[in-house]
Amino acid sequence: MKKWTKKVWMSAAAVLIAIMSVSAIPVSADVSRVVYFTFQNNNACAPNTHYTTLYFNITNLSNSTADVTLHLYNEAGVELNDTLTTISPPGTTGINGYYSSNIIPNNTFALNGKTTKHYLRSFGGAATNLSCTDRPAYGKIVVETDEGIILANGEIKGVQSSPYIILSSTPITVNGGQPF
Repeated sequence: MKKWTKKVWMSAAAVLIAIMSVSAIPVSADVSRVVYFTFQNNNACAPNTHYTTLYFNITNLSNSTADVTLHLYNEAGVELNDTLTTISPPGTTGINGYYSSNIIPNNTFALNGKTTKHYLRSFGGAATNLSCTDRPAYGKIVVETDEGIILANGEIKGVQSSPYIILSSTPITVNGGQPF
């Protein structure tokens, strides 16, 4: 009976030590939220006459700053490597300066509370745009912190450049339109 009691107490002590060692790690050490989304990427796109434009917004509804990364992938599953080098200064201006673009995909950014950041990029239609094969088909948003309530959405348009005609316009819904 003494051997059995000793085994039970040693097992209980081992479990207790294991629980204490796990709880010694800060909760925020491995916090991340990942939300995947998809959108129509079979829009009008050609090297000179048709282009697709992606408009995307990420908003932090809370009062706290969140660290966020936007990842975009083409239909072959290759991650978009868009450094916005054709927009000067990088990541700050969109088409003719009319639209804001201040997110660079694959780069973590601080999204302050009660603020929105934008991504705008055109594919095809002009030499300054990325190629049609780079058009994203799906993406994910990674929130690296436990802070922030994030809401994201967007729109993708297929356009004929001359004469200017919008051929398609499709909303991008992330997380069913709900914050995460």
